[in-house]
Amino acid sequence: MKNIIYSLLLVSISFTGYMNAQTSFSLTASQSYNNDFQNGERNAFDICAGLNSKNEFFIKPILLGVNFKLASGVLYEKSDKFEKERVLPTDNELFFEMISKYPVGWKIDPYVSFNLRTQLTEAMRFSNNKKVK
Repeated sequence: MKNIIYSLLLVSISFTGYMNAQTSFSLTASQSYNNDFQNGERNAFDICAGLNSKNEFFIKPILLGVNFKLASGVLYEKSDKFEKERVLPTDNELFFEMISKYPVGWKIDPYVSFNLRTQLTEAMRFSNNKKVK
């Protein structure tokens, strides 16, 4: 128990805190309507949301960076070319990265990195008016 207390005290003394933090949230929506003689009438509505976060912590002597990105969106489309309306996922990503650097002042500091990138929902595309996963 005593060793745990000393370890926590040592970490809290050497922790100099939050160095840099950047977080942004975006929400976009767009609608388009086209009508031409070749393709016919097309109406589309697209909505997307995104969250980006970049944080850096300095725990002597290591610089720890944590990056996070979440993007999700959906497209609703109605057209004369298709038999019925369709809804497709557009932005579809979850990304997490952790970087641990040892800043020694060289041109390239030694680092260790871990990242995770995956899709949130099942991706689809249309081929001959049929959804293909």
